[in-house]
Amino acid sequence: MELARWHIKVNNNLIGQQSEFIIDDIVWKDNEHIKDGKTAPSASGYFDLEIVPEDVDVAFNYIITFDETSYKDSNFKIESIEIDDSNVKESAENVYTGFFSLDDIKNNKITKIRFNLIWENNEEKNDLDSEYIGIDKEINIPILIEFSQYLNE
Repeated sequence: MELARWHIKVNNNLIGQQSEFIIDDIVWKDNEHIKDGKTAPSASGYFDLEIVPEDVDVAFNYIITFDETSYKDSNFKIESIEIDDSNVKESAENVYTGFFSLDDIKNNKITKIRFNLIWENNEEKNDLDSEYIGIDKEINIPILIEFSQYLNE
């Protein structure tokens, strides 16, 4: 017998035992008080995560967790999450669980999860906003995705 294949991609990144990747395609929405193509406090936008079972031979579960306390010293916040898959449920605050069946995998199903982001205008934290003036600086929002084989739970 051959071992079952387990190749899952998140945003075109093949996931291994521990994988980190950067989301560099935040889409900032137009704001009448901010010049087009720019962002600043009070702006809102979004980024997407796509889960693609590219070459997988087993049904699997996944858990997506984001911890707001890990970016408490930032004015960037995840405001809401939109999910295009009825198999994904919020199981606790900031924790989402999903499932891919063998039929889902065979039918090339992709799950897209949209994270709606806001750059809060907090006058008490203007010093944090100032760190972003005139430079390309990363917004660090850690999101953990754990995958496991479905074992008829």
